[in-house]
Amino acid sequence: MRAFVLQVILLFILLPVHGQYYPLRDFEYTWKEAHPKSIPVHARWENHPAVILKDERRLSVRGQKSTHMYVYLERKLRVKLHSRDGHRVPFQTFRLPESWDPFYDARNLPLEKRDERLSADYLNTRMVFFAARKVLPDGGTVSVDWTDRFDTDRLEIYQRSEIQFRYVFELLGLAPDDEIEIHYKVEIPYIDNSILFNYQRVFFHHNYPIQEQRLEVVMPKHNISLITGVKPDSVYTRKRRTSRVWYRHNLSPCINEQGVRPSEDLPHIVVSLNTQSFRNRTRHYLSDQLLPSDYTYKTLLNRESNAFWLYRVATRRIELDAQTKKLKRFMAEQTSDIPDDLNLSKFARLHEVITEDFTFSWDDAYYEERDMSLEKMGSQVERGQMRNISRYNLYAKMINMLGLSYNTAYMMDSRIGTMTIPYHGNVLFSDFSFAVPDDHNMLNFFYPKRNRFGYGPNEFPFYLAGTPAFLVNYVDLHFEEGYFPPLVNLPEMTDENFRQTRIDMEIDTKNRRATGILDVTLSGQFSTLTRSLFEFGRIDSTINPAYARIVLDGQDVEWSNLDRTEYNPFAPFGRRYEVNFDWADAGQSTGGNSYELPLYNWFNFVTWPDFDRFPRVLPFYPDFVGWDEFLVNLKFDQPVEILNLDELERAVENDFGELAVHFIKEHPNEISIRAYHAVTAERVPANQAVLVSQIYGYINDLNNASLKLGFFQD
Repeated sequence: MRAFVLQVILLFILLPVHGQYYPLRDFEYTWKEAHPKSIPVHARWENHPAVILKDERRLSVRGQKSTHMYVYLERKLRVKLHSRDGHRVPFQTFRLPESWDPFYDARNLPLEKRDERLSADYLNTRMVFFAARKVLPDGGTVSVDWTDRFDTDRLEIYQRSEIQFRYVFELLGLAPDDEIEIHYKVEIPYIDNSILFNYQRVFFHHNYPIQEQRLEVVMPKHNISLITGVKPDSVYTRKRRTSRVWYRHNLSPCINEQGVRPSEDLPHIVVSLNTQSFRNRTRHYLSDQLLPSDYTYKTLLNRESNAFWLYRVATRRIELDAQTKKLKRFMAEQTSDIPDDLNLSKFARLHEVITEDFTFSWDDAYYEERDMSLEKMGSQVERGQMRNISRYNLYAKMINMLGLSYNTAYMMDSRIGTMTIPYHGNVLFSDFSFAVPDDHNMLNFFYPKRNRFGYGPNEFPFYLAGTPAFLVNYVDLHFEEGYFPPLVNLPEMTDENFRQTRIDMEIDTKNRRATGILDVTLSGQFSTLTRSLFEFGRIDSTINPAYARIVLDGQDVEWSNLDRTEYNPFAPFGRRYEVNFDWADAGQSTGGNSYELPLYNWFNFVTWPDFDRFPRVLPFYPDFVGWDEFLVNLKFDQPVEILNLDELERAVENDFGELAVHFIKEHPNEISIRAYHAVTAERVPANQAVLVSQIYGYINDLNNASLKLGFFQD
């Protein structure tokens, strides 16, 4: 009974109250400077769409008891607008509370939605004030009108979904060459957000350059908190409040750069508030005494709280309940051909069946508390469905029923940060995999899928592969004095990452029509990231959309008879697919005996758009080392010759990688093209980004070129 009460208390402590909506309150704001001083723009920033002339940020804490603590995020910006950035004027929209750690707060957003939907995770926020004005060339000012609205997001917290309300302000009447000033302040109740103020990173940089910045963190003198990272330039105490201040100048814009590793290369601080709070205490399993504890340790205890119950249910020698009988029947049916002494192989088979064949339910109704029915794991497997709420319980139960042991690996996306003891993010939101030892005590990792598609044994996408993870043994976690989970590196594939695309195309120049077969072979990370495109028509929404583009993407092509011709459930997870195509408007006659065949999106190597729009600030980390090859065989209805061969052929090799494009003509009616691109660097320093731009530029030129042909009689 005591254990049950403790679990209830833990849940109450870790979970915030339901998200609430606070209408925008009326406020009157008076600017301190009636005539702001002129701030010239540095010459180095004149070509950017906007530059932040002055940036004043403040994180302040009021109160010391958790129930009466409030955190305030305040920012005052002076901005010079130079031009439009895409279709919009910079700083036209403010979505509050603003994210001061855009890498972590974007973790659940599709890549294409991050610019418009990014905001901090905080719940039940309240605007204190928002003000905006234009600064005129003569030093005068004029108010800026704005509209406001409320957007909602959802934050999944421990099998519950909380509504987040966002204040969105749209500034009206902004135009290039305007200079504006914005000042706002947001109030965040600590009691509703205590779990979000552990390991909260604050980055100094922005999407746009910052000429002058002051960041201040203020908290009660006796509030026991932890601030790590860049040391403050000034620390002082006034009226029982301690301020830490950082000054920065001429910060380059880099938050939106592709392929970055923020933990390694971007200066930042990490703030953990109220670390000695009662909420972080745990009860000793022998003495029953409440002891100070670490937030991460306590959170892991909570996440692993079902482990013993699942073990007891799976191993007890009593009459099985109906759901367990169904699960046991499913396991027996799927593994009947595997000997009883190969239980790890049996579990690998079960993982394969769930990954490849099961549908997936996000359980929105459950998280939103519209359907709180039991998970019924036996019924799930009967209907071939994996539920989000069962990702841990189903796997743990099957492992226990097979008599195997496991550890849980809690992971971190390398695009967000690196899991270390000093900083490991908020493990309440960390994804996990199961580490099951074999007879030689070697760990085999199984990552329960969280979408319709999933991954094989020891298979992880590049942003998890090879990264450190906390390896949690639930027995030691609960009973070993002073235990804290060790870090282990997840498996990584480095040698067999490739994609080979073969196209056999017959072209009827008279009717401008082409038909043929597309044959794609995938291995390693190319299989991990792109086989779902062929299987389910989509890819991971957080990776480069270029992975979803195949030959002739965007052309008037009809695809038919897709077939998977090779399948390997183990590393390097090889897949091979064939599909027929029929391409209308395949080229055009350019008069006389000439013909032009556009190569638009034929050679869709994975590149980042606008990679070199501005000088690179941070090192570039390619997704992985590997190669990509297109082999195109063109067969025409009459003899042809290539008229612009010198414009199309390329061969370049540098410290980033390689690109080679060659045309071969061995028959009057046929042309073969080989386009090959390899990435050989794991990291490209910022001052060598031109090497990436060089190869990306050639690829872009190739995909925007045309194959110019002349007809002749053989």
